[in-house]
Amino acid sequence: MYRKKLNLKIVCVFVFVLFINIFFVSCKSANTNKGIIVEKWDNFYEGNNIHFYYSDGKSPNPQQLKTKYSLDKLASTGKDDIDKSLKVSNWLNNQLKFSKNSIKTEEDSLTILEKYKKEEGTVSDREFNQIFTEAISSVGIYARIGEFRVNDAQHSKKDDFFKVSEIWSDKYKKWIMIDVVNSCYMSKSGVPLSAIEILNNGINNIEINGVKDKNKYIKKMERYFYSYTIAIDNNIHDGVKSNSYITYVPKGQLPELKTLKGYIKPTIFVNDYSLFTISPKLQYKDSQNDKTSTLMISKKNTEGKEEENPSFYVAAFKDSVMVKEFYISVNGADFGKVNNIFELKLKEGQNSVRLSENGKDAIREVIVNYKK
Repeated sequence: MYRKKLNLKIVCVFVFVLFINIFFVSCKSANTNKGIIVEKWDNFYEGNNIHFYYSDGKSPNPQQLKTKYSLDKLASTGKDDIDKSLKVSNWLNNQLKFSKNSIKTEEDSLTILEKYKKEEGTVSDREFNQIFTEAISSVGIYARIGEFRVNDAQHSKKDDFFKVSEIWSDKYKKWIMIDVVNSCYMSKSGVPLSAIEILNNGINNIEINGVKDKNKYIKKMERYFYSYTIAIDNNIHDGVKSNSYITYVPKGQLPELKTLKGYIKPTIFVNDYSLFTISPKLQYKDSQNDKTSTLMISKKNTEGKEEENPSFYVAAFKDSVMVKEFYISVNGADFGKVNNIFELKLKEGQNSVRLSENGKDAIREVIVNYKK
């Protein structure tokens, strides 16, 4: 009799655990069906007329950083730009402790180095790369911060992005990615790789230089390589020239507007990587060669509370400047004239946006499905 009661209890516990697992799986499945999903993106920028901005490292902040921490002396021990970058990266890792979940700070690099020393707190990959790019630019090497992002970011179980840096190498005449947090770089057949080259080759098919356990590194990092983003304005000390970004998404993939904790910043999407190869030393010339305008869709507040019916700002750009006058059609309606910017309020279900330069012919179309 006792054995029968015991068996009955075991069966009840098993059924209860099974029910809980099914409940959580179904909730998870339901949640992944919600959100803002891009279904069509006939809006990839095909031109090369983008004016990028970079720091030459001569502004007061980078120079103060160099003087206080003798960065010129440190970098001088490196045999080339990559070696110098790794020495600066190693120095930075000795100064600060990394934690992905650290709260981001808007403080300057000198303040961060003083306030968040290893024994006094942690900083995220944002701060690591902010300080690195300032430090390396102070010794004469052009640099920029880049961001890898996971697929289906809005439903990611963990964090959905990872920051890295790229340096311009005169030796290789190309951008080379430096993973500042892990003090490593990647190559193929001995040639250092840019962030875009790493994404396109796949992290399993390249050489990883500077880490002890490559398999552990790959397992940790491989989920991030869905898209890659850089800022148009990479000079934070000489006044804001642009608040927009360029994001590369491989051909056959679709952009994403929603992230895990908010929305993307004003972004131009491309599926050709030529913009990412432009030298920072090349003087910009406005060639006026863009064939058509391109839509730019963004949120006023990229982070914050979820909205019942999200709204986006829709603008158009051409030849590296915003278009002052264009035409928009929403959900098949007639084209309406827009001056500078248009507010799009999403309805539940499909939302289509078409762009026209003459008010008659559609040249771009985006379809977004909003699932509550």
